[in-house]
Amino acid sequence: MIANRAKRTILTYFSSVAPGAATATRQSGMTMAKARQKAATFIELARRQQIIDVALELFERNGFHETSLAEIAEEIGISKGVISYHFNGKSDLGQEVIRHIVRKLSMSVAERVEARETGREKLLEFVNACLDNIDRNRSSYLIYIDTLGCFGTMGEKRDMIAWANSNTRKIIVGLLKDGQKDGSIGKVDNKNVADVIQSIVDGLMSAIAAEPDVVNLKGCKRVVLKLIEDLIAP
Repeated sequence: MIANRAKRTILTYFSSVAPGAATATRQSGMTMAKARQKAATFIELARRQQIIDVALELFERNGFHETSLAEIAEEIGISKGVISYHFNGKSDLGQEVIRHIVRKLSMSVAERVEARETGREKLLEFVNACLDNIDRNRSSYLIYIDTLGCFGTMGEKRDMIAWANSNTRKIIVGLLKDGQKDGSIGKVDNKNVADVIQSIVDGLMSAIAAEPDVVNLKGCKRVVLKLIEDLIAP
């Protein structure tokens, strides 16, 4: 029961709509692209996903800044207007690519966390899985960083980062609370501990993605997991 709840929590947080997008919609009214997405047919959803997948490929090949909507449309064999039907410009598409990457990476993390029993085991596996995921999906993480740095306004960038941070923080706090309930984790300041764990993991993920031949993943994981075990010991 705890395992199933952990899986739902992770998937729910990571698959939620970014607050930045929701804020923009409230401020300026729902765009035509967003309105169509809300009532999209199966075929429209498939086309939308195809655009995201091809955008991912071109962002990896050329970078977000150097990739145009016209190039994405040409690669698929559609008109640029079809992309505009589904997305409110390149910035909107970039944000959706970021959400797609985060959701995809989170699913394998959730599966691994679900397989553990206690809150302590789940938390340590969460850290392990996040780092392993980036090691296996370096290009996706670099696309995430590149796209985040190039799309939209500073406010939109902050909203996207805050969305990702908030979701991860809630997951870690939830796992800490589960461990405190089952006795595997001691009494700690959950919010501060979650922020510290998240910051360490985020920093290591960036280093692993950027310098895989320099960063000793196994060695770093041993150090981080030992630090966390000492920090949360009952």
